[in-house]
Parts: sequence; C-alpha cells; structure tokens
Amino acid sequence: MSEATASPIQARLANVRYAEKEYWNSRYISQPCEFDWFYGYTALRKVVRTFVKRTKSVLHVGCGNSNFQEGMAKDGYNVINTDISEVVIEQMRSKHANVPNLHYVVSDCRNMSEFLDCQFGSVIDKGTVDALLCSKDAAENIRSMFREVSRVLVPGGVFLLITLGGPDQRLSLVNRPEYDWTVQVVGCVLMQVVGGVCVWGPR
Repeated sequence: MSEATASPIQARLANVRYAEKEYWNSRYISQPCEFDWFYGYTALRKVVRTFVKRTKSVLHVGCGNSNFQEGMAKDGYNVINTDISEVVIEQMRSKHANVPNLHYVVSDCRNMSEFLDCQFGSVIDKGTVDALLCSKDAAENIRSMFREVSRVLVPGGVFLLITLGGPDQRLSLVNRPEYDWTVQVVGCVLMQVVGGVCVWGPR
C-alpha cells in the first residue's frame, strides 16, 4: 500500500486480513448480524437515485451482510449481490429468499467470469476497494477489480464507489486511461474519523 493511496487509518489496518476470504467466512459465522460499512442506504439514497438507473440490473460487489440492497430493492432496483464469502452469500440468500429482485452470487471481484460483458447498467462498491487495499498486492488487485467493473458495465454505465478514502487518496486509482471513465466526485462527508467519497464513471 503506497503512501499516496493510504490514509492514516488504512495504514494502521495494513495487517488486517480484510482481503482474505477465510477471514470473512470466519467473521460471518461468528458475527451473522447485519452490518453496513460507512453508510446505510438511507444516507446514500439520494445519490443512488440520482445516478443509478432502474432500467437495467445493478451489480453490488462485496455485499457482505449489509442491508443496503434491501433499500434498493424497495426502491425498485434489481440487484445482483456478490461476495467472495460463500458463507455470507448463503446467509443472505436465505434471508432474502422471498425478495424477487435481490439475487446472490459467490464471486471474486477481480475475476467476475460469471457475468457477461456489458451486463450491468451500474456497479456499486461500498468498502471492497478498502478491503483490497489491505492485501499484499493491493495495486494489482484493485486494477483487476476495476478492469472487471469496466468490462461488465454497459457503455455509459455508472460505477458508484463509496470508500473510506478521500478524493486525494482515490482519484489516482480510478483516473486511468485503461478504464476510459469520466470521474466525478459526488460528495465527501466526514463522520468522526470516516471519510466517504462517491465517484462515478460512465464509459
């Protein structure tokens, strides 16, 4: 993790196993209760409704046991939720078995071969990039994720990134010619020690 992309908080988290599937499987077994990183849907509803269209399916990467997608479903979105942890995917499938517009797939965001090119109108990440920043090969892992995000988005699609880092720590990650994204900082909110920045990039 370079100084250019790591906040003081993330520097302290560098040795946390947030990028490892085994860590998350163990955590979701011992802590099955819902948990939303950074913000819940209510706080971000206006941003989502502004930029994310309901006419095509939405891909939510690294969903964990968040209830974010429940709010989206109530607002009429069809959401495909993915996570590297098969434990949490089974938990969430069971929980939302009777919610027809919420779907769950075990998937690694760095290689989403389960999905077709240009399959989604929007992709949402809330904390997955931050988890990958804790990995040994953080830069390459994030590039792999973003290449896959770019691949599965329709032309003109939207990638909504909600992250711990501010624009000074994240824009260098998303502003790369290989993704061909137009990047816009939607908002930067400080909540105690947590900073959130939403960026979107139509291809």
